[in-house]
Amino acid sequence: MNKLWIILSDTLQDQLKRKSFYVLLTLSVLIVLTLRGCYNVNYTVNNQTIDPASIARHASLFAFHLITVSVLLMAVLLSMRMFQNDRQDGTMIMYMSRPISRWQYGFGRVAGVWLLTSLFMFCLHATIFAIAWAKSGEILYGYLVASVICTINIFFVILLTSLLSFFMPGFICAMTVTALVTVGFLSDGGLRIANSQIVKSMLTHPSTQAPSIWRIFYPKLLMVQQYAATFFNRDNFQAIGPVHPVVNVFLYSLALLIVFLLVVDRQEV
Repeated sequence: MNKLWIILSDTLQDQLKRKSFYVLLTLSVLIVLTLRGCYNVNYTVNNQTIDPASIARHASLFAFHLITVSVLLMAVLLSMRMFQNDRQDGTMIMYMSRPISRWQYGFGRVAGVWLLTSLFMFCLHATIFAIAWAKSGEILYGYLVASVICTINIFFVILLTSLLSFFMPGFICAMTVTALVTVGFLSDGGLRIANSQIVKSMLTHPSTQAPSIWRIFYPKLLMVQQYAATFFNRDNFQAIGPVHPVVNVFLYSLALLIVFLLVVDRQEV
């Protein structure tokens, strides 16, 4: 366990030395500062002023999804060349020359990026939580719990990116993972919108669209985010398919972890 912690700690230090991390950090802070203005605006609907608590919930929901998706992209960028760089600069040889097993090396590197990005996302969500509380007096119970739930999406993305990085260049790897995640978001989001009450009310003969087989088994990253958001936005959640989205992503992550460790074990140093 001590060896695994050493690799995890080294990974955190390596990532904190990269300029890309601080560029993403600066962009994220700017996004949060921009969202502060959403809590200062008075909205009026049908000549009725919306109460600050409702504004805080809707603004915080938008911020929650924006931050979560942004950190997913950040996780892809931080992990797309991690193992390629280790091979080129001799870091992989350094670890393998020590009494460290390959699974400890591979899992430790992935866990380090996951811990860094998860803490980063939690801090941004905590900032939004504090802003909503300070501006409106509304305490969004469950907001930080929702942030913790979404860390499973980050783990899935890091594993997928790290696995593909052994077989393709970093940029192509990042584009592939981004495309796969985007397909899932568009598919699940489109189906959810099509079955919403607003869309049905606009149709002459409304009907519920049944999801196709591939949609049922596709990784449910968006569904995980939407499920996590129900912990604070008081909205109903309906999963697509018989398997809960958290279980869906967990099983995919477990399968990816097994394949990833097998690939690491067979890598030539």
